[in-house]
Amino acid sequence: MDQIHGMEGLDDEPAPNWAHLVDSVLYAYRCTPHSATGLSPAMLLLGWDLKLPGDRTIPLPADLLSLDHKEAVLNRLKYLTNVIPTLRNRPPPKDTVEPKETYQPNDRVWIRDSKYDIGFPPVFAPRWKGPYIIKERLDKNVYRIRTDPVVSGKRTTTLQYPINGMWLKRVSEQEFKSVVEKAGLAKGTEVIETPVSFVTTFTGIF
Repeated sequence: MDQIHGMEGLDDEPAPNWAHLVDSVLYAYRCTPHSATGLSPAMLLLGWDLKLPGDRTIPLPADLLSLDHKEAVLNRLKYLTNVIPTLRNRPPPKDTVEPKETYQPNDRVWIRDSKYDIGFPPVFAPRWKGPYIIKERLDKNVYRIRTDPVVSGKRTTTLQYPINGMWLKRVSEQEFKSVVEKAGLAKGTEVIETPVSFVTTFTGIF
């Protein structure tokens, strides 16, 4: 009843009378199959769905009165009581799915800027930082990353911690050219494609 009074207070209009709807709502809830079990609360408890007064003239099907049906309901209740709670204690399955993409040394990649994955970041906030270069591939799709001197204009350095491939995204040639232009390094820069990745040679930077 407290919930009903709470619902009445949600609207500024004169409060409707919800009390006469409680029986219909409870009936619908108890006869509606649950997404986890596929059965309604009434079916789990009684072995059949609830009936309205007008349905009393219709006899129950014979299979609902049989001992086999009652035994099946009891077994279902035992399963829900004994087995389902233990599923919460099982360790999660190991991730055996192959990564969507793997990288090789000298590939240029973006690194996901995870600080924008929390809360409500600005709509146009940069979600990736870089580009960086793959220095070494370790086990389980983990990589050592180094900075790109072409982008930073400084000597290359290796990042302190390895990074999982799920936080990486390949840099396209067009993206790299755009980054170089924004960094003011486009003048005197030539991009050469190679089978592994693309390497940039430059003059007049240092």
